This record gives sequence, C-alpha cells and structure tokens, in this order.
Amino acid sequence: MSPSNSQEGEQSTRSSLRAAEIALSDPLKAETRKARLYLLGVSLVGITIVQTGLVPQEITTLGLTFGEADRKSLLSILALVVVYFLVAFAVYGVSDFFAWRYAYANARWPEMEEEDRKKADVSHRSKEAASSTVVEQIRLLEDH
Repeated sequence: MSPSNSQEGEQSTRSSLRAAEIALSDPLKAETRKARLYLLGVSLVGITIVQTGLVPQEITTLGLTFGEADRKSLLSILALVVVYFLVAFAVYGVSDFFAWRYAYANARWPEMEEEDRKKADVSHRSKEAASSTVVEQIRLLEDH
C-alpha cells in the first residue's frame, strides 16, 4: 500500500467517524429545548384547565379578580401563548435540523467523493477490459 493510499484510507476513516459522530449527536440546541419545555408546560396547563374546567377566579398575589368574561379571555390568551410556543419550537426545530443535516453532509462529502472515484475507476477498467476482449475476438476472427 503506497503512502498516498494509506493517507486516503486514514482520511476516509476520519470522515466516516466524524459523520457517525454528527449522526449520533443531539440535533437540538439549548434554545430549541427551552422552547420545547415551555411549550410542554403551557400545553399541560391549558389541557388541565380545559379538561377540568378549573379557571382561577382570582390571583391574590397580584390582586386580580376574574369575572366570567375575563375567564374566557384568559383561555384565549393561554391558547395564543401555546400557539406562539408551538411556532417558536417549529422554527427552531427546522433550523436545527437543517444545521445538523448540513454538518452531516459536509462530514460525509469526502467519503462520498472517494466512493464515486472508486466507482469511476472500476467502470473505466471494466470498459477497458471489455474493449480489449472485443479486439482479441476480432483478431481471432481475422486469423481464421
């Protein structure tokens, strides 16, 4: 094995390990996890309020008292907060996915180029072998 082949093999192994490391890494960043946590928390509160019908009549620490119309407004505001966190999580998640995918593709790129070059070499050799076989057959026919 020549030194260049050894170096190419080592580089291919390193890029494979890097690609595997990226593939197995956590694709979500801290901001995305935080948005997911907030979405889960607010959703849990919203589901609890809707399923049990428990809407606070007053919040004594803030000195607020809610009437019936205010309770419906509170539910509407809670629904808007859930939608906000859902959209925020979706945007962060898609962004993180594309960043993860880009990093993975860049790690795999040298390996894919090497595979393509090997396939091209094999294809070229098989064409040479096929053409030499045809030439030999023509010579045999001419000799007879």
